[in-house]
Amino acid sequence: MVPRVSARRANASDADAAVVRKQIAIGDAAENWVWIDARGDLQSVLTRASAAL
Repeated sequence: MVPRVSARRANASDADAAVVRKQIAIGDAAENWVWIDARGDLQSVLTRASAAL
């Protein structure tokens, strides 16, 4: 992931390689995130996202 983040140019994200390394070090890796299916209409996605909170 570090090479991909480092290769970004003109990206709105402020995450750089240091941010990725810090997240990995504290265990904030993607496998710990809640995944929400974003397919479908806005209301369906909002309902799934609200349920995950």
